[in-house]
Amino acid sequence: MTVTSAGGVYSFRDLRSIVFNRVFSVNVINSYWLDIITKDPGMTNVVMTMDFVFGNGHRISVATDSISTIDKNSKSHYYAPKLIAEPTISSSYTLGSGAASQRSFVVSIDARTLDPMAVVLGGDLITGFAEISLQIPDGEYESRYVLLKGDMSGGVVFGTSDEPLEFDVIDPKITFDKIQPQYICDENSFGNYTKGASIPEDSIGFRFPIVMDRNTSGVPCIGVLREDLSTGSYQHKFVVCLGHQHRVTTVFVDGEELPQVLNIVTVSDAFSANGIKYLEVSILNQSHSYYKDVSVYVYVERSDGSERIVIELIEDIIRTMTLYGPVGVDENLFSRAKTKCPTLLAQLLINASGENDIATAIDYIESTICSSFPMISMAYSGRGYGPVFTNRSSPVYVEELIVGQNLLYDRASSVQESSKEDIYNSYVLKYSFNGITNNHEKIITVNSSNNVFCKISESRLGLREREPLESVIIHDDATAQYVADWLASHFSLPSYYVEYEGSPALMFMVQLGDNVKITDEKLGLSEIKSTIEKIEYQRGRLVIGLRMWLLYDRIA
Repeated sequence: MTVTSAGGVYSFRDLRSIVFNRVFSVNVINSYWLDIITKDPGMTNVVMTMDFVFGNGHRISVATDSISTIDKNSKSHYYAPKLIAEPTISSSYTLGSGAASQRSFVVSIDARTLDPMAVVLGGDLITGFAEISLQIPDGEYESRYVLLKGDMSGGVVFGTSDEPLEFDVIDPKITFDKIQPQYICDENSFGNYTKGASIPEDSIGFRFPIVMDRNTSGVPCIGVLREDLSTGSYQHKFVVCLGHQHRVTTVFVDGEELPQVLNIVTVSDAFSANGIKYLEVSILNQSHSYYKDVSVYVYVERSDGSERIVIELIEDIIRTMTLYGPVGVDENLFSRAKTKCPTLLAQLLINASGENDIATAIDYIESTICSSFPMISMAYSGRGYGPVFTNRSSPVYVEELIVGQNLLYDRASSVQESSKEDIYNSYVLKYSFNGITNNHEKIITVNSSNNVFCKISESRLGLREREPLESVIIHDDATAQYVADWLASHFSLPSYYVEYEGSPALMFMVQLGDNVKITDEKLGLSEIKSTIEKIEYQRGRLVIGLRMWLLYDRIA
């Protein structure tokens, strides 16, 4: 089967829209799947199907069994029985780590179904996208349950048409990431005024900074132009940040606040020579080289005064600064995270320190943001990419699970206590970073003198000091206190990881980061508060990994 394209050539967006299309699939429990799991909790009649869309638009659909499904237009979707075995699909995250764990597996198919060399000689790429989903024979195609929307990464291996075609299917990360900001200051960005000078050489290569909502650490401005005035003075112009959504509240020159006297300092929305929107500060001065010689920093805020919580900022980055776009956002994970996240604020300033400071959007999320907010971990699912917010104290428990009853069969692993090396009882958070002085202006300490968990921990393990957390994005006291207290309430005592096997129907009821209560009579556990860190699907079974917070409730 070949999917047609109006232009005859398949762009990235063409191929992505075929697979990453939320309208024509489901990822949450609905009446269709509720009926299936009610009749068959073991999901023995459910088949894993795979759709591969290659660079030329050719589509190959396979499964372990020969099945067909019907879409709303009465069109049949056939899956050939060419899959030897269904792979295990596992989603997980690591507590305290922001990096998403990519799922991957190797696929080998009959090359005669594609003829890869003919594709290349025809001017197309072989690599494309893949979708892994669950369906039932003669079921509704639009109601298939998607487990993974993947990328064909790692290179495609092939030979003659009678040799196998092999490729990796993996959650897209590097191929969907983008360097931010995208726009660079160069000698053509601003042109020349009739009686002026163009951008200094020292400013060439700097990227237009991105400010998200608010910044009180100081946005370093880029000197770009000098406009000669007939009065003998000069209008020196500086780039503040991308976009027309902000206003400047304070200007600093060489570390000193500059009074915003009328006609001395002017703030305006501007456009570069190639149409890039940016915020500009102009300073009137008689010095010929002022815009090259001085260091200018500004405080900014959104023009409407609004400020979003950190989860909303992460969502904005994924939607607008990566190739995931809106269709690659896991709205379910974001909804759960927003429910558990209090008013945690962050001041995000992306790539404002020079031409050599290159960041990508996903790396900025997983490294810069998540390192300051260790309760946030990024993860992949069948819906896309999103955050897991861990909070053992959340009052909401999505399920009460009893081993040996209903959908939970038995324990699948031994219980593992977290390493003593990962346990601390003294925490220091430095925050309210001042970009002008390059110093953190505030500090919070949580230890045995002001936290019960730290006190118990120190009495059992001795003093264990965690390396200070130095945040450049946390500025308000309430957020800083929450982060420090969260560390103490999740890492001061050991936690316990264990896996259980159950019905695959559980997959529709729980998500990563959900809090549940577990009862296991064999271990002597009753309604123990736990957090789901792993969900692993195999045909006919599901394995869930739980982190149990035993000591926090029992000792404290």
